[in-house]
Amino acid sequence: MKKALILILTAVLILYFSSLQVLAEEQKGAKEQQGIYGDKITFISGEGSYEVVAEGNALLIYQEIRATADKARYNTESKDIVLSGGVVFNNPDYTIEGDKLEGNLNRQEYLFEGNIRLTGEDLVLTGTTLTYHQQSGRAVVKGKPVLEFKKIRAEAETITYNLTEETAILEGNVRGEQDGQQFSGEKLTVNLTRETIVLSGQARLLFSGKGEE
Repeated sequence: MKKALILILTAVLILYFSSLQVLAEEQKGAKEQQGIYGDKITFISGEGSYEVVAEGNALLIYQEIRATADKARYNTESKDIVLSGGVVFNNPDYTIEGDKLEGNLNRQEYLFEGNIRLTGEDLVLTGTTLTYHQQSGRAVVKGKPVLEFKKIRAEAETITYNLTEETAILEGNVRGEQDGQQFSGEKLTVNLTRETIVLSGQARLLFSGKGEE
């Protein structure tokens, strides 16, 4: 009798935990659907549209975009979005972090502000503002922007990064170093695929001095 009860109890527990696993997988799958998520969601009615405000662990999923923040606002008519607080904007090829994001999902245009950090393969771009047009794959970083790519580190007034062509163009008072050699100029073009750099406009390269006695 005891053995039969143990077998029944074991079977019940197996079914229970199996159902929990299926439920967790269903919830995970549902959360990956396009939409906006959060600990709290508020709907604000307007004329012919409404705004959705997600607060606490806000998550926006749209096409290849997966963006998280403390708070997110979305307008159903204009498709405008505003994310604030620890923004992390993920795409299969790169990640952009910042304090605030404003943009439009239809136009695929986004403005990131505050402590900007774009991370790709072997590449890091930092600054205080970043304007990104997803369709053209063009990102413009300003506010003391800095580029780090393998052994290259450089700063300029503006950095334009073309994700499609895998090139970065630094313009205005360019200064940097590679393998301990310092360089400066008015424009620096970095081809990330070929790993080549072209410096122009009063270009200057100072040797590291390793060969000196």
